[in-house]
Amino acid sequence: MNKFEVRNYFDYLYTKKLDLRTDIIMQSCRMMDDYLNEHFYDAPKSYVDASAPFSTKVYSTYNIFLYPLPGLYELFQEIKISYREFSENKAPAYVRGWLNVFNKGEMLDWHTHFNPQDQAWHGYYCVNVEPDSMTQYKIPLTEQVVEIDSYNNLLVIGKSDRDMHKTSDWDNPDVPRVTIAFDILPLATVPAFNEINHWIPL
Repeated sequence: MNKFEVRNYFDYLYTKKLDLRTDIIMQSCRMMDDYLNEHFYDAPKSYVDASAPFSTKVYSTYNIFLYPLPGLYELFQEIKISYREFSENKAPAYVRGWLNVFNKGEMLDWHTHFNPQDQAWHGYYCVNVEPDSMTQYKIPLTEQVVEIDSYNNLLVIGKSDRDMHKTSDWDNPDVPRVTIAFDILPLATVPAFNEINHWIPL
């Protein structure tokens, strides 16, 4: 795949190779993971699967794009560009993002994010995922399971209309598998202002 080459899966899911400094973003992810483990230990666990990383379990209590860590602003801009490129919804949108740091034996099992009426999008950016990892998708209206092979600097973004997806197991005991995931909602479907907000304009 050439720089910025796009692949389209059933007009639902898109992959795009970026040209960001994954080494810099990896350092920021390590700093963020350390911060979460130190300060978010008692935070509500919104994702409770035992095999999921801690940074994922507390995803609903922080937004990684609110932290001024090197490389994250550039990633935020690429997500914004890609969402406007692939989505037909031109209304104002909001985003939240979180960190996935998979140590050996950790993964995310089949799960979904939003209903079709939410007009949501979801995606992730591969920071350190090599070698031999992937994400599987069960996309609505297709019987085929889509497998996205992971490699560093890959952006995956698509609709979130009750598709199911899961990651492969991570087997490397020395280096974690690191991705930054995100949800995007149009302003009209952002949750009501009844708790501490962590959605920001995209």
